[in-house]
Parts: sequence; C-alpha cells; structure tokens
Amino acid sequence: GYYRSPESGSMTLRFPGYRQLLILPVQGVMEKTIEVNQSQTVNGITFTLERVELSATGMKVYAFNIPPEYNLPRGPTLAPHVLQVEYSLDDGIVRKAGSLVSRSLDDGRRYSWDNLDLVPKSAKVLTFRITKLGDWEGPWEFRVVLPVT
Repeated sequence: GYYRSPESGSMTLRFPGYRQLLILPVQGVMEKTIEVNQSQTVNGITFTLERVELSATGMKVYAFNIPPEYNLPRGPTLAPHVLQVEYSLDDGIVRKAGSLVSRSLDDGRRYSWDNLDLVPKSAKVLTFRITKLGDWEGPWEFRVVLPVT
C-alpha cells in the first residue's frame, strides 16, 4: 500500500516484510533546526514552543510547560488524550500530532512529537496548536515562519 501526503507531496510505499520506500517531493524537503522559544499563556497556563527540527525523515517539535501537577498523571509519559495537538503548513490541511513523548523535569515537563509530515522547501509557515491540556482548554497557538531556502 501507499500513503501520499497532500501537503508535502511525499509518498510512502509500504511493502510486505515492513520495508518502506519514501519518495520525496520534487522541490525537496526543508532540513533545518529552528530555535523558536515562543511562549503563550492561556487560562493561566504557559506553554513554550522550544524548537522545530526539520529533516528528510520528518518533522519533530519540542515544547515545555509547568502543568498543574495535581491534575495530571506523574511519570515519564502522559496518556495521549491528556494533551491534544494539531498542526498545519501554510494554513492547509490540519493534522493531529501523535507520537507524544513527555518527561518530567525538575522545573516542569518537556514534550516532543516526532514522525510528523515532511516539510517541503516551498512551505512558508508552520502553525502548531495545543488545543487541550487535561481539563484546560487552549488553544496555545504558535506560528513559525519557515526560512526561505
């Protein structure tokens, strides 16, 4: 079978035996690390979008916050429903961001999402939106201007 990303133009072909072949968009993909460090406070809760890593294998996003600990599970991971996240490129198709990894630090909690779509070189803006944290509604929205390559 195959999966085609309408935004990036990439296509992933899957073969029996777990082999995959990734076909990249004609214009190429963006490969860069962007130190964002933008903060948004909604309903008294602040999220910081720390950085975005763009590569030929996909996008990875890192964020940080100090959650109201008494209402969230403790430990190295959070249940996926506790944090709801979506993203889009150039105000296009909105996708859910899965593959959440979170860890507790002394001063708060760090989150990362990987295996997100490839970002074509022609993309101009990434919108990353945290819509919900446990019982707290956002959105905490970040617009990242992508570099011209």
